[in-house]
Amino acid sequence: MGRRILGAVLLFFLFLPYLIHPPLTPHSHNITHINETLEIAENSSRSIDMIGAWRKSVLTVLIAPTSDERYTRWAGQAVDWWARAIETFTALYNYSYLSQLRFVKLVEGVNGTSGDIVIRYVQTLGERICGAAYPYIVNGEIRRVAIELSKECIAGREEYAIVVALHEFGHALGLGHTENSKDLMYEYLVPGSRPSTLNLYALAVAYSWLDAGYFKRPPEQVSLIEEIDYLQLLDVDGLPVKLRVRIYLDLNGEEQLYKTIIVTAGERISINVDTLISGVNNDSARFLFAGWRLRGSQTLISQNVTLSIKPTLNADYVASFYAEYRVVIDYGQGLFTDEWVRRGHRIYVAAPYLVNLTSSERLVFKMWKGSVNSTSNAIELIVEGPVRLSAVYQREFLVEVSSEIGVAVGAGWWPEGTILNITVSPSIVEINEQNRLFLKGFEGTFYTPSQLVSLNISSPVRLTAIWIVQHLVRVESPGREVSESFWVDHNSQTVIMARPGIVWSNGTQAVFAGWLSPIKSTEPYLVVNITAPSKFVPEYRRYYYVDVKSTYPVNVSPGWYQEGEILELSIPKSIELDAGRRAVFLGATGGATIVDGLRLKVEAPCGIILHWREEVLVVVEGGVWGGEEALWVPVNQTIMLHAPRIIAISEDESLEFVKWSGRVESNASMLSLKVEESIRLTPLYRRLYRVSVTTNPPIEASILLRGENGAMIRFSTEERAWLPEGSFEVLEIDWHGRDVKETVSLNVTSPGRYMVNVSVARPAVKVADFLGLPAPFFQISVQRPDGTVEWDGYSDGYGNVALHVAKGDAVRLKAGWMVFEQEDTFNPLEPVVRVPIGLYSLLLYTALAFVACFLVAWKKFSASAS
Repeated sequence: MGRRILGAVLLFFLFLPYLIHPPLTPHSHNITHINETLEIAENSSRSIDMIGAWRKSVLTVLIAPTSDERYTRWAGQAVDWWARAIETFTALYNYSYLSQLRFVKLVEGVNGTSGDIVIRYVQTLGERICGAAYPYIVNGEIRRVAIELSKECIAGREEYAIVVALHEFGHALGLGHTENSKDLMYEYLVPGSRPSTLNLYALAVAYSWLDAGYFKRPPEQVSLIEEIDYLQLLDVDGLPVKLRVRIYLDLNGEEQLYKTIIVTAGERISINVDTLISGVNNDSARFLFAGWRLRGSQTLISQNVTLSIKPTLNADYVASFYAEYRVVIDYGQGLFTDEWVRRGHRIYVAAPYLVNLTSSERLVFKMWKGSVNSTSNAIELIVEGPVRLSAVYQREFLVEVSSEIGVAVGAGWWPEGTILNITVSPSIVEINEQNRLFLKGFEGTFYTPSQLVSLNISSPVRLTAIWIVQHLVRVESPGREVSESFWVDHNSQTVIMARPGIVWSNGTQAVFAGWLSPIKSTEPYLVVNITAPSKFVPEYRRYYYVDVKSTYPVNVSPGWYQEGEILELSIPKSIELDAGRRAVFLGATGGATIVDGLRLKVEAPCGIILHWREEVLVVVEGGVWGGEEALWVPVNQTIMLHAPRIIAISEDESLEFVKWSGRVESNASMLSLKVEESIRLTPLYRRLYRVSVTTNPPIEASILLRGENGAMIRFSTEERAWLPEGSFEVLEIDWHGRDVKETVSLNVTSPGRYMVNVSVARPAVKVADFLGLPAPFFQISVQRPDGTVEWDGYSDGYGNVALHVAKGDAVRLKAGWMVFEQEDTFNPLEPVVRVPIGLYSLLLYTALAFVACFLVAWKKFSASAS
């Protein structure tokens, strides 16, 4: 051929779907198969590679049938879906020339034998490869394309079959791969992907020669322009995608969803709204149409109430309205305005300040009341909502006050309902010290005798002041008990009253006695006609209050007494109150003047206090001596009563204090007593005797007794003890730690010696040696089983010993003399102690030894002499 032909076979591999993103047809301009595992990350690229374009607009597609007719149908669906995608795209974006690109489907062996694009199913394309496209391209022009689809990869799955066929058919139309990981032309399998605006825009660029009229080689890469949003043009069923259009109403800055419309991509719709919307439940607001805008933008795209659109994406449109508010102004007196004003507009409102109704009645502006409260009669405001204003007026009346003297107070214009005080200043005009002019009242609209008129203003008022002449009248007593003055109208009949009594706070009073001048009378009042200044003189007598305070009644009681009067006080030295209680007069104090003892002269208000002291009788009876001692003691005073603890009667007899008896019981001999009432007390004593106690047989022992009151007393038989009179229980007679008592009680009635029996025996013991000779001077001790020595002593020259032994207790008898000792069981029936040797046996042995020595010596001497 005369020109260089570049042929290239591009293989596209679809990897098996068990991977996260199985790869689709990686290709190159040589026939090298790339089969490598890639790690995929999500990418939203808006660019795609291009491999070429067809120089014709009608392409025949030959599909090789298979034994499973589903595969044939799926391949045909992929071709139809591309045709539908082209139709949808051109409807959306007006690339109408692209609609010239059409496909004629043929089935091999049925209605065709060849085609521009041949689609054939093969059993396998190798490991993980799902499809391959083999285009023949010369200088960017596609001359023919063979497509092979792998049954092994598709494995009877419709979605996989359609996506793989769509992808490979995209290559057949001239599309390369994109890095957008969600796109149909991504190099790895993307289940659910469909032809997108990126794919169709790339075809519109590649086939722009259809619009130009001559073939142009397509660029190697195409990027989706900003005016077109990325969108998959078909849904899962291969139908054009549905777009959601939401219509909002912007009423006074608040967007409200009006309706939602679902349209097919490429479909044109018209939207209408009302030009005027009334406020909900409000006849004071309405909204007028301003225009259409996209939601999120403030720029109007149309001011026509009907909006015609062909949406390319889900879109939100806003019908903007501006607000108008009803403005109602009530100016009063039946005048008002009512109009609609656009929100944000400025309005000026003014009402007259004064409205004259008559010469004595008018209206005065006070405030605007309603949407705005203002005291200015002219206001300017910006309308931001319904406005309703009412002019509030205050009704005022004219008050006229006239007077020949002084200045009228209260005249002028006054609001209706005002509490107004009307008078003339001054209301009194002095002529001289005893004559004056006096404001008597008012006449006119009404009459009043009051100098000060208090009115609730409800109508116009006209008044004239009334003046009269008054004279000074004085009432004054010589002692100044009464000194008062008052003014009386000229030529008026007046009653002059004298106060019957005047009581001052200092205990003094004056009692009316009669009139001295100008008329003598004992009546407390006079009726006279006053024509000039006058003076009246009453007479009063003084009385003083004498306050006599006494706890107990006396012959003078508190009261009023005439000045100079003498009071005689008769007071006893004491007053018997009840049994054992009396009150003793102590004296008087106070501010009274005492004349001659207890005579009181009344010269001024005074008080006298009589002082008394209450006393009660305390009686202490003599007890064992008889008699008693009585003592008057002030109430609540503390006294000390003392009774001797021991009173000696003789050397061996005495009395011992036991307790106080009577209203108060106490064991303490020294008694502190707060006296509140009469009491009688007796000190109780018991007799004590000095006694000694011996035992039978006599032993040295410790005796423990318990008295009738439970008290314990211990003493020995060798001492004398003080015991109270009475019976005692013998608790113990301790002899060498052994209780040997036999007598169980002891009755003490007098001093002296008392005897008790003890369980002690006095057996006689004979101490003899083995020769039967008495053993003198042996120390003999008797021991109990626990080793306690009950008794010890020495045998006399005859070997005899008198023992003291607790009956039935001692068991061992021990004898010792010098180095000789002997122990034996004690037997009271055989009181003999056998010792190894005694003094007499030792003397006997010594004598015998001396005699023996003498005889031996004598014998030797005799033999030598012969």
